[in-house]
Amino acid sequence: MRRLLPILLLFSACTDMNMSDDFPPGPAFVPVYASVEWDAPVEMQPAKPTVTAGKIYAFRDYAFQVDQYKGIHIIDNAKSAGAKKIGFLQIPFCTEIAIRNNYLYTNHNNDMVVFNLANPTAPQLVKRLKDAFPAMNTIQEHPPFSNVMFECPDPAKGMVIDWVQQTVANPKCRR
Repeated sequence: MRRLLPILLLFSACTDMNMSDDFPPGPAFVPVYASVEWDAPVEMQPAKPTVTAGKIYAFRDYAFQVDQYKGIHIIDNAKSAGAKKIGFLQIPFCTEIAIRNNYLYTNHNNDMVVFNLANPTAPQLVKRLKDAFPAMNTIQEHPPFSNVMFECPDPAKGMVIDWVQQTVANPKCRR
């Protein structure tokens, strides 16, 4: 029995729970909801400033930079000292990138989208694999930290894409 008690405590300490007691204002995590529709079209747009820089992939004379949850910047890198953004591939909820054999692979929420890079300045969508990735449920339910208070997510407000720490009057959830 002595060996079983620590194991039971370990598993019971990692659960999410709605708290019914009132807590004084204090630090808690608050969900950040997406400001775009997850099913917005994938399309080429003019170059634009980077908002949240992500991974970069070099391919021929170009660099492709993920702008987290927004899309991929296409950068002419033929002259390293004079690299210049030349376009933006809007892909809502894009977070990853890979290139192989002239094809760019990335995620569009739970789908995988594949683009032909025969002309890197104008990628052509060639395939969409629906539900290729697991749903983003973990980040939807709670922050990626343990033993913290947080504001319970409201699915009616949209998809949770991040968590930020703020002073919250009465957080109702704990993980």
